[in-house]
Amino acid sequence: MLVAIASAERQLAAVTTDLVTDVAALQAAAETRAAPLRARIEALTARLESWATRRRIGRARSITLTTGRLCWHPRPDSLAIADEAALVRWLQSNRPALLRNNVSIDQAAILADPDAAATLPGVTIRPGREAFVVAAAAVPPARRPFQRHEP
Repeated sequence: MLVAIASAERQLAAVTTDLVTDVAALQAAAETRAAPLRARIEALTARLESWATRRRIGRARSITLTTGRLCWHPRPDSLAIADEAALVRWLQSNRPALLRNNVSIDQAAILADPDAAATLPGVTIRPGREAFVVAAAAVPPARRPFQRHEP
C-alpha cells in the first residue's frame, strides 16, 4: 500500500506540475494578447482626459456623453515618509499622540509556561492531537512511453 501511495503521490505531483506549466503558458499568451489592448486603452484614456479637461466647467465632477460618462474622482490624501524610524523617534519625544501602540498576546510564551498559563483568567491550554501521517518512501518512477503534449 505504501508503494501505491508513493506512486499516486508522484503522479499527483506530475499532474500539478503540468497544470502549473500550462497555466503559466496560458498566462503568458494572454498577456501577449492583452498588452497592446492595455496600451490602446491607456492612450485613448489620456486623449479623452485632455479633451474633457479643456471642456470642464468649473469644478464639475463629470461630463455626460451619449456613449458614457467621463468622471473625476477625488482621491484621499496620502503620506510619503522618507525615514520612518527617524519620524517615530521624533514623534515619541514631541507628539506621542500621533503614535499607535499595538498590544497583542504572545501565545507562544504562554504555551511555553503551562503552569503560569493555568493562573491566567479565561485561558485554557488544549492539548495537541495526534495526527496520522503516511510518509511513503520515494519510489523510482515507472518507465513511461514517450508522450507528446499538444496544445
